[in-house]
Amino acid sequence: MRMRMRMRPTENLSRNRNTDAVADSLAAMIKRELTTYSCYGYDGYLNLSASDPTMVTAGDRKQLVDWCYSIVDQCKLSRETVASAMEMADRFLDMPINSANAARVSDEALRDVCKFQLLIIAALYASIKINEKVVISSDLFAEICSHVYTVKEIEDMELTLLNGLSWRCHPQGNLGLPHG
Repeated sequence: MRMRMRMRPTENLSRNRNTDAVADSLAAMIKRELTTYSCYGYDGYLNLSASDPTMVTAGDRKQLVDWCYSIVDQCKLSRETVASAMEMADRFLDMPINSANAARVSDEALRDVCKFQLLIIAALYASIKINEKVVISSDLFAEICSHVYTVKEIEDMELTLLNGLSWRCHPQGNLGLPHG
């Protein structure tokens, strides 16, 4: 037999002072999501490759994602680190950039597979530092990349990426939430 209970809000719950603060916080988060983090995802910049053969392709991106997964798997790091790295790179390539240097690099990365590869490497390097409990030195990271790029190139691209994102490294939504 089911008991039907009627609950009435207590005076404390109905007049909670934190309600306005929570509503204000949610409104601010929604505004930030609609403005600061408004990008179309990697499909936005990859859709351009269909009409412009000089642009990087979905195949280029997939190949680099697979390489990133092989690196984190070999280092026994979280695969979410790759998702975070790709989210940062996608945002960098798909949103208005706040500096001339970052805008130039973004345009170059969309048309030059080597520059795109360096951007993804730098994003993975940054993501490991942000999300993992271990840090891989830039020297070791260059070695992992078979010295295709120098330590300076990786570090410079990382700084350009972070500046282009205004140092907003964590995505909005579930990906950026800590796990219990």
